[in-house]
Amino acid sequence: MDLITRLRGPIGCRLLIVYRIDLRALAALLPDELEPAPFKGYGLAALVYTHRIRASGRWWQAPPSQGGDFLTLRFTALAKTGAPKRAAVWIPRRETSSSLSARMASLLLPGEHQRCEVVLEQTDCTLELRVQSTRGEELYLRAGLACELRGSLFAHARELEHWLAEPRVVRPKSPFEALGPDFDRSALASGRLAAEPIEVRELRAHPFDDAQVFAPGTAELDSCWRLVPARGAREPLPARLDALRGVIGAPASTPPA
Repeated sequence: MDLITRLRGPIGCRLLIVYRIDLRALAALLPDELEPAPFKGYGLAALVYTHRIRASGRWWQAPPSQGGDFLTLRFTALAKTGAPKRAAVWIPRRETSSSLSARMASLLLPGEHQRCEVVLEQTDCTLELRVQSTRGEELYLRAGLACELRGSLFAHARELEHWLAEPRVVRPKSPFEALGPDFDRSALASGRLAAEPIEVRELRAHPFDDAQVFAPGTAELDSCWRLVPARGAREPLPARLDALRGVIGAPASTPPA
């Protein structure tokens, strides 16, 4: 069991809602130190939902900070300084159902933090997710398994997995971001984690539906994914070590798969 799992608890559900963004609209939102990272002519943003289980053993009790639901808003970008420019991710908002995690995160991590209420109902084939904060409805998603991937910038699931596994720095940079990533890059790079598309039947997502944030036509849904354990896959120790080196900024011993 890795350090992050010990600190935050094992993952019970992980969802990724990807939006394609007009590059000029994205450039107007990003901090001055960042610029959009084009992907097939668009900028990309994602709402990442993670449900962590508060795991307790026979002889020990998990700390109160373990478990809970987390929703983050992420934009892919490039750092303007440096040559070549480094891939980055800007996280302006984080919501969590854990009061303790919300207080700790507001002290350690940049961006806006809110306490939220989450209702998740899922079966093997369907899911329904509601996220409500003091601001109002943050997210409503009703979805089912997709027979095929349609209309996405990603040609197939493996292309998305490679994109997610690319190393990115968090801006504004925080040394504590290593303690709470929303998806495990090393698991994707090593093939322990796989992406499966899901069919969106109903979706409301703030701020993408807010005309004051994104003018009509500048942000549209690209695809929705559920990240699940890959069958029969194991992550070797070197991959976990390389993931840790990437988090702290040290060079990896071998390039990711």
